[in-house]
Amino acid sequence: MENIIYILRVAGLLIAGLSVLVIIHEFGHYLPARLFGMRVEKFYLFFDWPRKLFSFKKGDTEYGVGMIPLGGYVKISGIVDESMDTGQLKEAPKPWEFRSKPVWQRAIVMAGGVIMNVLLGMLIFTWIFAVYGEEKLANRAETQIYVRPGSVGDSLGFRSGDRILSFMGEPVPFLDEVMNPKVLLEDKPVFVVKRDGQEVTIHIPSDFINKFAEMKDPEKAMLFAPLLSSTVRVDDKEGKLAREMGLQTGDRILTLNDREMGSFNAFSEQLSAAKQKLEGDAKLSVTLTYTRKGIDSTFTVTTQLGRKDVLGLAPLDTIAVDYITYGFFQSFAKGTSYAFGTLAQNIKGLRKVFVGDADVTKSLSGPVGIAKMWDKATTKAGFRGFLEMMGLLSMVLALMNILPIPALDGGHLVFLGIEAIIRREPSLKVRMIAQQVGMALLLLLMAFVIVNDFLK
Repeated sequence: MENIIYILRVAGLLIAGLSVLVIIHEFGHYLPARLFGMRVEKFYLFFDWPRKLFSFKKGDTEYGVGMIPLGGYVKISGIVDESMDTGQLKEAPKPWEFRSKPVWQRAIVMAGGVIMNVLLGMLIFTWIFAVYGEEKLANRAETQIYVRPGSVGDSLGFRSGDRILSFMGEPVPFLDEVMNPKVLLEDKPVFVVKRDGQEVTIHIPSDFINKFAEMKDPEKAMLFAPLLSSTVRVDDKEGKLAREMGLQTGDRILTLNDREMGSFNAFSEQLSAAKQKLEGDAKLSVTLTYTRKGIDSTFTVTTQLGRKDVLGLAPLDTIAVDYITYGFFQSFAKGTSYAFGTLAQNIKGLRKVFVGDADVTKSLSGPVGIAKMWDKATTKAGFRGFLEMMGLLSMVLALMNILPIPALDGGHLVFLGIEAIIRREPSLKVRMIAQQVGMALLLLLMAFVIVNDFLK
């Protein structure tokens, strides 16, 4: 039952988010087409093949929802598109047709979807910065990092206890600016850390992204996190079991089942991993040794934990957080910068795939992978997480559609550019063949990412 609820939730998030993105994108084609006097025959959310769910007609346009929730389309009279309907092209151009309009108007219509997705991304991130502001993890002189064993950061040479001094030759005022692996999409990324009193340079190999993509455990697909000491706080609401064991706020955990705990990070991970291995009503025997301030001796306690039981312990010390708020114009500048920064990172990632630095099977995600990421973001950050994913995907959709592939907006713009140069349309035969090849490539890509999702 839990699996069914999870699948329905994830599918619902994906369909809701994609519906907004598709409508905004197609409206970007629809609006300029109508403004320039073109006839729009269809405006569909999702594809109406093999049949539509419902539709209605207003004026010359049929509005509807299709059965296949993988996109949508606007059909404009007099254009060679994915419908492959060329019957009207055999007749003389009509004033309301796409082909009868100047090149610059047709270019605006074809670029409209991409422009709307970029604007949507900018507005979403502007709204996020204006409403939520930012919480930045301050990188002070005393701030140390925790590196999970077996994680991407571990494989790249980071070690728990390191202090981050610089990235790409620049100081790092906020730790979260370099914690996300996406920063490593920079060319030849380099960190300098302080370790045991010495400065150590960490060069990131160009194929690092494969290590990141192959990590099935999200917690291991990370570089590092702030190091938290093993001194604990007993939670007022959830700390009943910890209090029954005799633990108090300020106690310092030394070992968990005879394994030394150098940080709260390690303690939390080890305990969680052990509990995840439990099946049914099985219990985990937990033995802790700890010290208490002002007392020289150590204490040892033992309890039994079920899979869903919690001790109710949290780290006493926390990383310093700087809260930053923004006015409207600042939010707009930050949102715009973040949106285009996201676009730039995706371009870098795509380039790594093309040059062979990234394994395509590990780097591309289809509907299943996207749905799971959307669910994680929403579970972690609520509506803000949902919006952040929508903003990110809006920029990704803009990038994918502007690629110069026939059947995509970028492919149409290429043909319009050729027409502007040679002063005539490329032949219908050439455009039809290009459209068919482009559609075949897109269908193959779609099949690949869906199959790849299930294999992963």
